Amino acid sequence: LAWGRRAHPECITHTFGYKLANSLNQPFFCDAESASSNDRILRTTRKFINETKNKKDLFVIIGWSTFEREEWLWGEDYLQVTASGTDAVPAEWQQRYKDWVIAQTSQELARKRDYWADTIYDFHKELQQQEIKHLFFNSYSTFDLSKYTWDGCFVSETYTDYLTSNGYQTVAPDSYHFGKDAHIAWYKVLQKLVLEFYNQSRA
Repeated sequence: LAWGRRAHPECITHTFGYKLANSLNQPFFCDAESASSNDRILRTTRKFINETKNKKDLFVIIGWSTFEREEWLWGEDYLQVTASGTDAVPAEWQQRYKDWVIAQTSQELARKRDYWADTIYDFHKELQQQEIKHLFFNSYSTFDLSKYTWDGCFVSETYTDYLTSNGYQTVAPDSYHFGKDAHIAWYKVLQKLVLEFYNQSRA
């Protein structure tokens, strides 16, 4: 199941999330959106959790986005903006967007990295308090994981670093997206961690 805007819905069945759910014989809900920000990930995850009756039956898996991305409220909708300089924004916001891209200096990116490290850790504690099982990983950007206590809920290596170090190629030289073979490899990494999580909880 999914809601919202999906850039490539035909690819859902080839993703690591779908394959992981199938391998564990579990239902699967994907709310991914192309170029999504962590703001959106937090907002939609909380929405989904709040609308789920049996919260303790959930297992939330999140691949966090790059830290520079933001979500801007536009009427009743949201815009996902990145520092690529190529995002489509309303005409009256084009100058705002250009100024924002210029403002993404190394110092600003470092500030955002630290902000998201703290925010993601706070969300981890929030889920723990609700007794919601979860597993996090960084998709591309990363921060010093050792500053926090994750209780086995954070994958130590980023999605991109793991796949690259194991010889998987992106779908195109100028792309950050990996193909089917890489998604199979990553789902197996997550599957092992999920099973270990359940085995430890039963011990």
